[in-house]
Amino acid sequence: MTEEQKTQQDLKLIENFVKALEIEVAETKKRNVERQIVLENGERGQTVGSKFLYTFFLDQDLRIGRARDDMPVNLVIGDEEIDAVIVSVGEKKVTISSERDFGPVLHQATLKIDNSYLIEKLKKIYEEFLEKKTGKMNVPVLKRSFLQTKNKIGVENLTSKKIGLNDEQYQAVKTSLGSDTVYIWGPPGTGKTYCVSKIIEAFYYLKKRILLVSNTNAAVDIVVMNLGDRLYKNDKDFNEGSVLRYGDIINETLNKKYSEYVNVDKAAARLSKKLVDEKKEIEKIIEELRNKSKPNKKIVDAFKTADMLKEQNKSDLERRKQMKNFLDKANQMVEEANVSIKEYNQMIKDYEKKGFFGKMLAQSPDASEAAIRSKKGVIDNINEKKKTYPQEIKKLNEKLKKFEKNLSESEKIIKGKNREKEEATLQKFQDKIDEKGIRVKEITNQIEQVKTQVLKNCRVLASTATKTYLKPEDFSDFDVVVIDEASMLILPQAAYAASLSKEKVIFAGDFMQLPPIFSTDKEHPSFDMVEKWVGRNVFEQIDIEEKINSKVKNIITLRRQYRMNEKICKLINKYFYDGNLITDKSVGTPKYPKLLNDNLIIVDTAGAHPFSVTPPDSYSRYNIVHACAVRNLCVYLQNQGFVEDVTSVGVCTPYKAQQVLINDLIKEMNLNDIVAGTVHRFQGDQKNIIIFDIPDSEGSNPGRLINSSSTREQGSKLLNVAFSRSKDILVVLANINYLQERLPPGAILRNLIADIEGRGKIIDMKDIIKLGPFDLPKRPQLKPRTRIDINEDESGIFNENNFEGPFEKDLKKAKKYIIIFSAFCTENRVAYWGDLLKKKIDEGVKVRIVTRGPKNQGTLKENSFKAIESILRTKINIDLRKDIHQKMVFIDDDILWNGSLNVLSYGGKSQQAETFWRHPSKALCRRVARSLLYTTQNLDSEKEKKISVVSLLAERENRDCEKCGGLTEVYIRKKGFRAPFLICINKKCDHMQDMKKGSGRNMRRKGKDGKRIDPAMEEEERYCPKHNNKEKVRMKLRNGRYGPFYSCSKWKRDKTGCNHREKV
Repeated sequence: MTEEQKTQQDLKLIENFVKALEIEVAETKKRNVERQIVLENGERGQTVGSKFLYTFFLDQDLRIGRARDDMPVNLVIGDEEIDAVIVSVGEKKVTISSERDFGPVLHQATLKIDNSYLIEKLKKIYEEFLEKKTGKMNVPVLKRSFLQTKNKIGVENLTSKKIGLNDEQYQAVKTSLGSDTVYIWGPPGTGKTYCVSKIIEAFYYLKKRILLVSNTNAAVDIVVMNLGDRLYKNDKDFNEGSVLRYGDIINETLNKKYSEYVNVDKAAARLSKKLVDEKKEIEKIIEELRNKSKPNKKIVDAFKTADMLKEQNKSDLERRKQMKNFLDKANQMVEEANVSIKEYNQMIKDYEKKGFFGKMLAQSPDASEAAIRSKKGVIDNINEKKKTYPQEIKKLNEKLKKFEKNLSESEKIIKGKNREKEEATLQKFQDKIDEKGIRVKEITNQIEQVKTQVLKNCRVLASTATKTYLKPEDFSDFDVVVIDEASMLILPQAAYAASLSKEKVIFAGDFMQLPPIFSTDKEHPSFDMVEKWVGRNVFEQIDIEEKINSKVKNIITLRRQYRMNEKICKLINKYFYDGNLITDKSVGTPKYPKLLNDNLIIVDTAGAHPFSVTPPDSYSRYNIVHACAVRNLCVYLQNQGFVEDVTSVGVCTPYKAQQVLINDLIKEMNLNDIVAGTVHRFQGDQKNIIIFDIPDSEGSNPGRLINSSSTREQGSKLLNVAFSRSKDILVVLANINYLQERLPPGAILRNLIADIEGRGKIIDMKDIIKLGPFDLPKRPQLKPRTRIDINEDESGIFNENNFEGPFEKDLKKAKKYIIIFSAFCTENRVAYWGDLLKKKIDEGVKVRIVTRGPKNQGTLKENSFKAIESILRTKINIDLRKDIHQKMVFIDDDILWNGSLNVLSYGGKSQQAETFWRHPSKALCRRVARSLLYTTQNLDSEKEKKISVVSLLAERENRDCEKCGGLTEVYIRKKGFRAPFLICINKKCDHMQDMKKGSGRNMRRKGKDGKRIDPAMEEEERYCPKHNNKEKVRMKLRNGRYGPFYSCSKWKRDKTGCNHREKV
């Protein structure tokens, strides 16, 4: 093999990274062009070097997107856009650093995030290396670290004692010293971070230069603090900047104890004290000059303001004059237009009377009709302006009054002042400030040079992986690279960090936890390639499980865990870690109240008959009953004194929709120290108590996140993360009957639940309801016309035998709107509630009903048709949705009824009655209403504060059929992106249209030749007849020269596959 061929082979790995990253960048931009989040009341915290850190508390989880530590962002404050950096994302908050000081509190700012920025920057780094074929990247070390070339494997004894290390940790340190590449597998609680710090310490005393990287600033800070605790008193070089923390420190303990020594800016400042002192002195002089110039600046600004106000006033006066002139002539213009319309109408009549030649010479009726339409448009425009112009004139009059006041204030300031003289004096001050500013820049550059020297001289440089390619000029010449939490980095990130080493690379992490998130959709033609090079971590790249089984010596497993109670450890050990974990004797559990006096607990919600709801345009889901049960548990723990801080209790769930709903409810109860998030958010975290909510229930099939049967699947890793976050107690909230019926026989969750039932404690849902904020109402005897009086703030579970009284009472009290979601409807039940609903409409209350179209109501098809006709006669707003499962009623902004009972079709008194919950909760109403909207999904938080989301839900969303004017029903595209479109329910019409007028983008897509592929084609599933029934090969819908057609999915361009085709 020639040298050139060898080089090309070496670069193949990097070329694969570039190809995968290019697709990932494009897909990320497609999904998230630019996110904008409104931040409020950010508190200024510690100052790191010249940067000011502001912490904002959020309702949403920025980790769901690609918001990452050290991501450059923009802050929009007023009209100004300022560069900033995300320092940390987590625990219901985001910390942002800026070189600007906004005071103790930054009241409001808009955070702008470009989610594709970091991966695009990483791609460019690789592209530049491929173009130049030279650079900082050490390709041989990179290939060796991925075990693609021969590695030296050995053990080197330590000169220091085995203090604080168990046998596996000690072995990891010795193997790291004697081998080229080491992989350390550290399951939850096994002291991986401490072990990493001891490895770095060993190399430190060997005078090696080490780069430590991890996925977050928090993870980096913990390792640096471990090092500081041991080196501060024992090594004089530590005080001279031998260990540096590159980037912003977010750990307050590290900042207080060691920031003077490890922060790059502070270390540089200490070594360039004279320059720093001179800079401070000049900055003090600049501040004094600015203060002296303030009176002159105020006068000059007043002159400028007066000029601007006069110019604006002139424009406003002219505008008012134009509008008044128009209104004076408006009636005359309308009369003239009406006269013209009469003339054109007469011309149309005269045209019919003319002979052949007369018609040829006369204006055609079509031209006259067009002229009439034009004149009517003129009249409509005039009438519209007659309505709006008086309001505009009124606003201008108010503005002109304010102008006089503002101008008066400016004229008081400039009275008797000479503008030229004031401007000249101000300019003299500015010239002096600029002169001093030049010297400040010179000093800053000199300090930066000291900073560069400090970076070159340090023995340990600790940073996030992101910083290494955002500021590549500061990262070079490392003997050893240590990558902590390597399983949480995408492969190209870990690879770039590894390539900065000259000698050794150590990877540490847990490959059984969740892999990195990436954006490319499974339906993308290059998905497999992107998943291979971006969607996997380094452990998967080297097939670590096979290496562990083969007992490869440079793969170290840490087995002894110090976090989880033994009961919890045994559970995850059995299903995820093949019995590899050992619980240390030091692990214990404090005493908890009687209700939670076990380490493994299941709250069985089956008795409450909960429903799981999938929001429009989403694969997520939420469960109102479960969310309320979680809220009750959290209130109980708070009242019992078990919520001391944010480390006490965590609530995690597989679905974002459920997480958002739970967050709203716990926020409403002021449970500020309880963190709720998706499982991804809890990776790398731990709590004393974890409540794991599984919302899946009737109304949806078990999600792929919980029905996995192999430890290699994403769902299995999600369960591992959720179950291993708890130190003392794990509470699993689940509908046991539903899961036993629906989960596959080999599902890991099925076995986990069975194990918890055998080893732990089962709590009935009723015991959680009794905790409060509400109690179960006593069930009355089954007598006709039962009436239960309830207080306005009382909640509880009712059923079809006893709900009518309190429900009717709520309906009568409605003042703004009543919104009923009932999947089915019957003529009898519509009649039962119809009079009351009609009465509320007469009182000015908006009433809206959402149900299925008649053909989707099964056996109730004919009856529902009559019911819908009855609803239309009462002038109630009605919308139809094909896949509606919800059983809900919103009453104003305050009350939500929800359960398994269809208000417009229930049968009446029954021994096996359907349940119906009453929730007087504004937060619940707001969040559930938002999830049910189709047309206002993009409401931002600012808008939501000003507009009632429930009021938007009270408005009709379906447009009547454009063709026949009849009712339409919402269908959802199931292939590609889940988007709604409308189909007319009139059998003779069956017209399809988009939710929004004139769009049509969700209804169908264009073929290559202009022909259309409609949703019916996309929903149809066909199988190729050329294959046997066992294989079941799908047919794929394609576009050809002559329109859409189906072809076998095993078709290939080289014609080696199946070439079977079928017409649509």
